[in-house]
Amino acid sequence: MAEEQAQTLRDLIDVATKRHHARGSTDLERAARQSGFKINRTTINLIRGGTYNSRPGRPVLEAIAWLAGVTLDTVYMAAEVPVPGPPFAKELPGEIDQLTREERDVILHLVRVFLNRHRKGELT
Repeated sequence: MAEEQAQTLRDLIDVATKRHHARGSTDLERAARQSGFKINRTTINLIRGGTYNSRPGRPVLEAIAWLAGVTLDTVYMAAEVPVPGPPFAKELPGEIDQLTREERDVILHLVRVFLNRHRKGELT
C-alpha cells in the first residue's frame, strides 16, 4: 500500500505488518522497541481492531511512522491529529529571558489554558 493510500492508523498498521513480515502485534512491538520507539502490542491490537479510542501521543505516532515507513505528517493525518509545528521554544525571541517572573507566569498560564482546551477538543 503506497503512503498516499494509507488513510487510517489501521491501514498503517497493515503496512507495518507487511513491511516487517510480522506475524502479529508482538513482532511489531519488538521491532519498534529495538529501534528505540515506544508502542505496545495492546495499542497495536486496538488500532488493528478499530477499537482504539484514545488520542495517540507522539511516541505512538512516531513508532507507527517508523514501522510503516512513512512520514510523521502522514501518521498525524491518519490519526486525525493536528500536525505539530516546529518546537515552540525555537520560535521565541531571544529577549524572552528578560521577562519578569510575573510576565513569565502570565504567558505560561495562557499556554496552559490553550493546551487544556486542545486536550478537551475545544480548539482545532
